[in-house]
Amino acid sequence: MKQRIQDTIYVTIGAFILALAVNIVYLPNQIVAGGASGLSIVLNDLFGWDVAMTLYAINVPLLALCFLLLGKEVGLKTTYGSLVNPFFIWMTASVPPLTNNIFLAALYGGILTGVGLGLVFRGNASTGGSAIVTQIVHKFTNMSLGVAVFVVDGIIIATALFAFPKDTVLFSVISLFIIGRVVDRIQVGMSRSKNLFIISKKYEAVHQLFIKELDKGVTLV
Repeated sequence: MKQRIQDTIYVTIGAFILALAVNIVYLPNQIVAGGASGLSIVLNDLFGWDVAMTLYAINVPLLALCFLLLGKEVGLKTTYGSLVNPFFIWMTASVPPLTNNIFLAALYGGILTGVGLGLVFRGNASTGGSAIVTQIVHKFTNMSLGVAVFVVDGIIIATALFAFPKDTVLFSVISLFIIGRVVDRIQVGMSRSKNLFIISKKYEAVHQLFIKELDKGVTLV
């Protein structure tokens, strides 16, 4: 129960920070840093669709995929995240823009989104949309969450070419790169390397697993 409460707090705070990033940075500057929220910004510009309502529509089929591939526990927390994030976007819609400088928007939008996503992922959930796809890619490949974010959301950024100038899309790529780096920092801390000590009678099997399948360095002591 204590772990569930902690995870819920992570998801709630992360979802709120993500909502702020959309309304005070990305939407006013037409930056699409991936994610379902980024796709919603593109659709808002093309068709005038409400961002929060579009997010709800995108999340429904992806939630079914989340329950199927990531399990019930993750699915339930992701359902919560996918409901609360659009609500926070609607709630913070009247907050004034943080900046109208597109470079600063790409920089600070990336930091805010990276922190928000990192907290949500730390709660072992997502806010729906492409974050579900990111978690699936992370689970079934050797990609870190930061790299998975960059790959999945990079595809979404490409759709922005249909709505916004090329320069704006290029700034979106800068923001996406920052998001990936910040997500990894939130997940594993400031150090990119970790030491893991394994005590086992089957040390040779462990050694082969790390070398051949996980592509990690191993030292036998």
